[in-house]
Amino acid sequence: MAVGHRKTLHLRAARPQDLRFDAWLDFLAVAAERAPAVWRDLYETVWPLWRKLPEIALITCEEPLREWAVRWHLLTAGGVPHPQAVYCAIENLSLRAWREQNGQPQPPPEYVIPTTGYAEVQRGDQVQPQALPVPRALQRVRFEGVWDVWRTGEPLAQARERLIREFTAALDRHITAYMQHAERAGYAVEAERRRWKQHLQWFCDYQLGGREVRELLDEQPDTEASKVRKALLEVARILNLRLRRGRKGRPKK
Repeated sequence: MAVGHRKTLHLRAARPQDLRFDAWLDFLAVAAERAPAVWRDLYETVWPLWRKLPEIALITCEEPLREWAVRWHLLTAGGVPHPQAVYCAIENLSLRAWREQNGQPQPPPEYVIPTTGYAEVQRGDQVQPQALPVPRALQRVRFEGVWDVWRTGEPLAQARERLIREFTAALDRHITAYMQHAERAGYAVEAERRRWKQHLQWFCDYQLGGREVRELLDEQPDTEASKVRKALLEVARILNLRLRRGRKGRPKK
């Protein structure tokens, strides 16, 4: 999503081909889609004060932003509002203020810029694997041709053309083997990306949406509860978020 209203709004674009990724950018993008109530609450509770005192908004809104982070379990393992969540909130509030000052219509409450600051960003754990290493046999194109024109009397031009044909055939075989390797490596990476996205969706539904593991399992009948719980813990660790405690008893119908 490109927003170019001012240079101080830094956005990082998540490129699908990147093997190293910003876990928080992925999380915020999924959260914006699956938990819009988080952002509606931000605009209902923090935006009025931010709008009223724009000159000292960061000071006056420090406590409301903290309360917002607490309500939505956006706390670090140490129990403080996660700086990436607060940064995202501030950038979206700043965008609304800029739109209002310039007479532009406000986006809907669900509109969120998944953003991370260049200074604050820390690369997420490398959940996706690096592409499978190229086997040693594929690191060099090896070819050896026969040159015995002194014995066979083969014309030099004809021998040259023969060697080029043989080398081209050997090169084509090498390229085919390399592409097969790349396809296998790409499949492994894409499979891991799908796994990561699924885990983020579970985490957003649980952490922000208030759903319980048993409710998530209703949509994943072939998935074991231990797998979902392990995924929630893994995402919480990567994002450095404190996993909320699940509720006891049966969910309300």
